[in-house]
Amino acid sequence: NLEKGDSDNLEEEASSEATTSRQRAQKRCFLCNRVGHVAMNCRTSSSRQEAPVVCQLCQRRGHTATECRSRPVENSACALRSEDKPEVISTPHMSASRDLPVVEGRVNGQRVSVLRDSGADTVLVRKSLVNGRDFTGRVGTVFFVDGSKMRLPEVKIWLDTPYFVGEIYAKCMEDPLYDVILGNRPGVRRVDDPALQSMHAKGDQGSRKEKAENSGVSESTVGSRGQRENRLLAKEQRRDRTLRYAVDRIGHKPTREGTRDKVSYESVKDLVFRNYWKNGKVFRQLMMPVAYRKAMLEHFYAEVFRNSRNLRRAVTNEAFWPGLHKDVERFVPRCR
Repeated sequence: NLEKGDSDNLEEEASSEATTSRQRAQKRCFLCNRVGHVAMNCRTSSSRQEAPVVCQLCQRRGHTATECRSRPVENSACALRSEDKPEVISTPHMSASRDLPVVEGRVNGQRVSVLRDSGADTVLVRKSLVNGRDFTGRVGTVFFVDGSKMRLPEVKIWLDTPYFVGEIYAKCMEDPLYDVILGNRPGVRRVDDPALQSMHAKGDQGSRKEKAENSGVSESTVGSRGQRENRLLAKEQRRDRTLRYAVDRIGHKPTREGTRDKVSYESVKDLVFRNYWKNGKVFRQLMMPVAYRKAMLEHFYAEVFRNSRNLRRAVTNEAFWPGLHKDVERFVPRCR
């Protein structure tokens, strides 16, 4: 019986050791991926703690310089989108070439270069072109095509371009590639809009004129028509009775018209211009005689959204005459 009991105990001990070895064999270390031990008993783990990664740009831990969000954004990244928009950008690579849809426009009456970016859904404007009163107090995040993002203040500006005329919200940036980068916003014309073909045709005429001047062609051959129209306009300005007061005040000191703006008048190449001061800036307007007013209203009416406010703002950026506001109010309902 003693021999039988000892043999039973030996069998039990052998079976328990086999079970333990099987359990040990089933354990797998997640560090070295080997079986037979757990991570805390792993001999391959280093006893020394690795030094944390430190960014060379912002000196913060946890990321490298290539992953740093504080790295500067290159100007070559034009296409962008707002963070609150879920759309994905699908803009092709754009290089600085003559084929870019870059036109001339105005921001708050100042001449600017405008890039129509069909791969963006946001508007960017150079910070030096906006006034303090234009800021809305809101700040938004803008994503660029290179994966970087910036938090930029929002402004509300008056934009006058072949693609869009009116008030629009934009993000303010210190040094964008162009003065204004116009993305896909409601009311903005497409790059391939047929109505813009005439604008590009005029640009081609201007480039041909420049080439002619550089090649030695006389100015009378290229610009005789424009000079003739300017002479006719100057003669009509001095003949128009409604502009007599402006002609008589050429060269006088600035005076206030009404209660707000200082105004003066000057002659530039025989044409009469009105200068007015607003918020510390000077704006120049061509004094328009009666014979030219209807054509000017029709021209701007075809370019802007068809309401009197936008039409009035577009016209006053270029020209002025007595009773302009009333003429616009009468003109718009007649055209509808």
